[in-house]
Formats: sequence, structure tokens, C-alpha cells
Amino acid sequence: MNAGCTVTEPMRPRGPGPRTQRGRQEHRKTVRRRLRNILLATVLAGGLAFGAGFIELPGISGPGKKDVSTNKGEVVQQTWLMVGTVESDTSGDADWLYVASHDRKKKTSFMMYVPRTTFVEIPGFGLETLDKALSLGHEPLLITAAANLLGAGFDHFIKISDQGMQALFDKFGGVTVDVGERLTEVGVDGKSRVIFSEGPQPMNGKRSAEFISFKAKDGEEISRGARHARLWEAVLTHFRSDSEITFGDLMKNSADLYTTDATPADVERFFDQLASATEPVQEILPVKATGVDAGVQLYSPEREDIEKMVARYLSGSKPPGGGRLGRKVQILNGNGEPGIGEDVGKRLVSKGFRVVLDSNAKRFDYDVTQIVVYSDSKRSLAVAEEIRAALGVGEILVSRNKQSVVDVTIVVGKDYLRARK
Repeated sequence: MNAGCTVTEPMRPRGPGPRTQRGRQEHRKTVRRRLRNILLATVLAGGLAFGAGFIELPGISGPGKKDVSTNKGEVVQQTWLMVGTVESDTSGDADWLYVASHDRKKKTSFMMYVPRTTFVEIPGFGLETLDKALSLGHEPLLITAAANLLGAGFDHFIKISDQGMQALFDKFGGVTVDVGERLTEVGVDGKSRVIFSEGPQPMNGKRSAEFISFKAKDGEEISRGARHARLWEAVLTHFRSDSEITFGDLMKNSADLYTTDATPADVERFFDQLASATEPVQEILPVKATGVDAGVQLYSPEREDIEKMVARYLSGSKPPGGGRLGRKVQILNGNGEPGIGEDVGKRLVSKGFRVVLDSNAKRFDYDVTQIVVYSDSKRSLAVAEEIRAALGVGEILVSRNKQSVVDVTIVVGKDYLRARK
């Protein structure tokens, strides 16, 4: 967490008194602290001891190579982050997240549901669930956090509310979706009410929005991801075979219903390509359930399985350096300026680094940024030099200590503040 930043989790309006709210906030902190301990215990199980909150930095200056630019070549894969929100939710958190990608060379499409309550290190804010990144730093921070989770980058994002989704579906008349199992909810009177019957169901805009936003009472997200997959399968099939207009035409002519950083032409082209694949691959991000907080299931990422999935389906969207060894970094705020972790994290994640720890240094009087590696190998020093080039400042040090949690520790000094002005 950055100095001067106090992150208070937005509370959804439920009507409890201040004492109950404080109790829930403390419970959330306990859950996150417990999960952080579990995650650290996992990575430390076969490694060396990690410093209590801060790595001391004895070492010597190390040489490095000049930064060498990398040519990406022709872009053959487009990957977008799709984000859903609920207009009545005042928290500003994401309600659902989807990764959509199309490989122009292979002519294949890939779609992956990302459970919104998956824990990830959000640069500048520490360990949080991914949905919080939207309310903490809007779309740019959400994109950075999602890229940090996946190890793959995004060309564009598109955000749509439940009301926008409803209007979009009404524009093309809706679809028929195989709901699968019966979906019910319990009302305030304690009676169970059927929201969707099992089997194929015709869905107009309102029903589609209800289906995509439906949450089970236990807060479980995996089955929700399967429902999203069925809805998207029905949508893509509709535009591939039954529609008088293309998916791209619909999206291009509905720009008032969503927010995006893409041009109308980009939107049209991408969604037409997405629908063109005869059998788009549908997946759910590999995660493991870790506990329940306020009725919502929490998840930790299955790192090895995610890396395999990215290598298989999103290799064309991995940033330069992404997936290589020696790129797990810790960011420590050593100058006391709020927002430093977020700023540095955005620069590094886009270069293929993964932020695994993010907090304050023990003190805030570092004048020079320290880029600390734990090996004097050519590879480690080259990575450190790449970080220095990305930040524009820094002194490279080789620590005498050995540890296995991160490959590089960056203590951000005041020179970084001067360089970015």
C-alpha cells in the first residue's frame, strides 16, 4: 500500500448500523490477511525466509546492458477486457469480467470468464479482489490488475452496465439460452422463488440482463461463469446464422450503451471477428476457492494452470518479456508519495513483469530508486536494466541475501518523482 493512501472497501447499502459495518470491515480484513498468509506460505514452502514486511538491501552496485527495444511484429491477436457493472450498485466495483480474444491468423476466438472475487496484487493497493480495481482506479487500474493476474495484455476494454446490456439485447430481439439447472432465490419472506426454469428459455433484454447478473445465494462464481458461457454461445450463434445484421454492426451502432477506448471501427471489426469463429473456445479462469466473505465466495488463482491457458490461447497477447523467468517484482514506496505503487505497476506490468508484492518501505527518505536483484547473473542484471529503462531512474544493486518469493525488489525513491514531472 502506498504512503498516505488508506483503502476503505466500499460498502454496499444493506442497512446495518455502524457497529455491524465495522464488524464486517474487520472480518474482511481478517479474511484478506488470512489469504495473504496462505499465499505467502505457499510460495515460501520450498524457499528461503522472507523479511517481515521489508527486505533489507545490503549489496553492491551491478553493471547492466543498455535497453534494447523489441519489435512486436505484426499483431495477429486482439484481446479485449469486457467488464459488466450494475447501475444500482454504488460501490463502483465490477460485477463480471470476461476476456475475449481473436487470432486473425488461426481464425479462432477465445472467451474466458474471470471470477470477479479472484485475489490479485493490485499495484498501489496490495492484495485485493479483482472487482475492486474498477472502483479503486477506474478502467486503467482494472486493466493493469487483470494483466498482472493473467500475464497477458489487452488491446482495448469495453464496459457495459446491466441497463446497457438490456438495451443492447432488445435491439436485436434477444436469444434463446439453455439455462441448465433451475435458478431460484429466497425472498425476504423466506419463500423460494423460481427466477429461471431449467432448459431452453427465450430471453429479451430484461431477462438477459437478469440472467447475466444472477448470483447464487452462496456467492459461488464458477457456476455463474458457466451461465455466462451459455449466454455468449447463444449470442454468437445468433449472429453467425440467424441475424439480419452483423454483431459488428450492432456494436458500432450502439456506442451510447457502453464505454470503450476503441474506435467504432475497432469495435465493429473485433466483434465481427469474434463471431466469425465456428467453435469459439469458452473457458473459466483456473482458480481455487479460499473462503467466503459476507456471503461471497473468494478465490485464489491457480498460477500454473493460468500460465498454461495463456500460453495456449493468448500467446499473441503476452507483452515483451511476459512469461520469462526473473520477472516477479516487489514494489516498495520509499518516497512517501501516494499512488507510487500504482504508477510503477502500470509501467512494469505492460512490459511483462508481474507484481507479486506491493507495500511501503520502512522509511520514506530514499533519494535514489533502488533496483535490487538477488543474483549477479547476466539475466538478472539484464532484467534490472530493463526495469531501470522503464522507470527512467534507478540504481542497480545485487543483494547478498537470497530469497525465492520475488526476483527483483524496487524501492521507489524521490528521483522517480522528479523524473516524471
